[in-house]
Amino acid sequence: MQVSTFTLIIQHVGYGPQPRQPRLLWADCAASGEITALRAALMQACGQTDERAFQPHVTLARIRGDGRAIARNHPIDQQLSLTQRIESVELFQSPPPGENGYRVLASLPLGEAASSALDP
Repeated sequence: MQVSTFTLIIQHVGYGPQPRQPRLLWADCAASGEITALRAALMQACGQTDERAFQPHVTLARIRGDGRAIARNHPIDQQLSLTQRIESVELFQSPPPGENGYRVLASLPLGEAASSALDP
């Protein structure tokens, strides 16, 4: 299945996935048809299923320690209106405990760029 490039619509920045017990600082995104199709294609390609509600987001930071205290002492709850054109998908490897930095394991262009990348 080929997934086209699309525009990601970022609507809100705050704590999640549960504001009362946050583990992340994230930017919530609109669940457009394109990003929903991308998720479905990735789940199918990996042979996975997930019955949880889809919450597209961009993780800005992971919260360690007492997330509730951090959210209370540093409240962040801001509506946004930002867009970002998505032309590729990258698979990252998280750093081992105690280390920093993510490593790109794979990158796949979307849409016409994907066809060009796959042609000999």
